[in-house]
Amino acid sequence: MSGGLKTKQRIRASLMAELAIIFFLGAVIYVISIFIDTHEIFKRWAGDKSFAGVELTEFFVLLSFLVFASFIFALRRWKELNREIIGRKNTEACLWKSENKFRSLFNQAADSIFLLSFDKDGGLIIEDTNDAACAIHGYTREELIGKPIAFLDDEETKKHIPERAKILREEKQLNFEARHIRKDGTIFQVEVSARLIYIENTAYILAIDRNITDRKRIEELLLIKSVELNKRNLEVSSLYKITTAISHSINLNDTLTNLLNAVIEFEAFRFERRGGIFFVEDDNMRLVSHLGHSEFFLDLHKNLKVGDCLCGLAAQTGAIIISKNSDTDDRHTIKYPEMFSHGHIILPIKIAGNVIAVLYLYTPPDISIGDETMKLLFALESHISVAIENSRLYEQAKELALFDPLTKVANRLLMDIELKKNFARAKRFHNPLSIMMIDLDDFKQYNDNCGHIAGDKLLVEIASIFLREVRTIDLVARYGGEEFLIILPDTELSEAHKAAERIRKSVKEKTDITVSIGISNYSKEITQAEEIIKNADEALYLAKHKGKNRIEISN
Repeated sequence: MSGGLKTKQRIRASLMAELAIIFFLGAVIYVISIFIDTHEIFKRWAGDKSFAGVELTEFFVLLSFLVFASFIFALRRWKELNREIIGRKNTEACLWKSENKFRSLFNQAADSIFLLSFDKDGGLIIEDTNDAACAIHGYTREELIGKPIAFLDDEETKKHIPERAKILREEKQLNFEARHIRKDGTIFQVEVSARLIYIENTAYILAIDRNITDRKRIEELLLIKSVELNKRNLEVSSLYKITTAISHSINLNDTLTNLLNAVIEFEAFRFERRGGIFFVEDDNMRLVSHLGHSEFFLDLHKNLKVGDCLCGLAAQTGAIIISKNSDTDDRHTIKYPEMFSHGHIILPIKIAGNVIAVLYLYTPPDISIGDETMKLLFALESHISVAIENSRLYEQAKELALFDPLTKVANRLLMDIELKKNFARAKRFHNPLSIMMIDLDDFKQYNDNCGHIAGDKLLVEIASIFLREVRTIDLVARYGGEEFLIILPDTELSEAHKAAERIRKSVKEKTDITVSIGISNYSKEITQAEEIIKNADEALYLAKHKGKNRIEISN
């Protein structure tokens, strides 16, 4: 409605101006006519009944025509003015309606809207804003309009205003994130969509700011959850790799080696490629597997006791020990010249609450271990303890199956396996192979006189003498009762006789009994491994028959 009133006022002013001009011109003509005696001229015209050579009647006809034509022209002009007035009214009504609609949308928008102008220094001034902007920022329109937009920005956002204004002038549109400050001082994040527009050839920026604080909070939570999930996946993957590595073999030595390599390559940690595993045996600790150590280090830790240094402390307390730096940790009691700064994770391995082993690992110095990492270490300990226990049970079962439980030397089953293997090698490659059959002289009498317990102790003692007097490649087996058999691969009869003599003398010197020994060897005439045993047994019988405590060689 205000637009229609303004249009009427403009038209009324225009008509008043035209009437004023007409009256002014009439007054001027009247004054001029007084000075030039116009009334005399009119009298003369009236007497002559003519005007400028034209009959007066004709002149009045012409004048009437001109008046009528002027009236028609004026009527037409009035209609045009009326149509123009109506058109302007309609246009202004549409503009008013559109303006109200825009203003309604402008004010009802949930996002902050700013109309910004450029100042001479390249800054941006708030020309207009909507109700949402006022409510979100805590200001009234009057407090915002005329202020620089930097008035609402935090210090970091302010730094980018000139750069963003320049980009908007060049590229017309820009989307970015910023941080605004409310009147109460609280800071919140906004997503800004800015566009360069022109109003009456003047450049402005229309900026729509959306409060994304909640969205950012959710994004941060999702990011944290994603990081945690990735970490969990990494942990599960690493544990799976360790489980797979230690399940490749049930053999204890292989299990320990695979375990140590898998743990050191654990992706969830940054372990150095050094470490080892101690077995806890009463008060002693035996290094059974290691990686990356020098001989000096191994010698230094050969006689480690429970309670010594960090590994012994873990065995004593049963607690995981984290050492950030070996240089400053007083618990790290073993020092050596080649030692450099490092951290430690010491993991006690338990079965039924008892520490059976200790896994020690190296880390870079001053590493931090959080609660989640500790949980992972506990899970790791559980997997390792099961693997070690399974391997130890397997070793025990293997020992029971292949070794004599009393003397700890090979039993008949293992003896048969090794004899067939060595016989096949000797036959194929023509390598020498010798066998000793040994019997304890008068052992039954010793048993009867001293008792079975003493007899068992004697068997154990004699078996240990056999093991000391032969090579590591030789196999000592309990053949049955008080009889033993020794397989000597790659050994001629002469060398076998020397070894037998060492055994005979050592038994006589260190025990209360003697032994008789029969020796045989492989020859190309022998087709079965059992024939070598038969020949050695015959030689043993001959030694017994000739007086005992002697050695006989099979023919």
